[in-house]
Amino acid sequence: MVSIPRKHFMIVAHQEHMSTLTITLPDERMTRLEQVASRLGASPEEIVKASIEELLKQAEPDIHHAISYVLKKNHELYQRLASCDI
Repeated sequence: MVSIPRKHFMIVAHQEHMSTLTITLPDERMTRLEQVASRLGASPEEIVKASIEELLKQAEPDIHHAISYVLKKNHELYQRLASCDI
């Protein structure tokens, strides 16, 4: 079995559309990002992508909660409207 170093391992996702994001970082932040990436055996891009994915996962419960709340309130409103004599 051939061992592939972590920094050369790439996960390819099959998606129809991908976007590219370019950001500007102060030199000291970029240096810190490169140090963290090197310590973890990853590229700076992989670290940033993983951070974004984690942030988006944390936001999902809030979105689901908001959707559930709106649907519940709509249901209550429709019930009240259905019981009204028009």
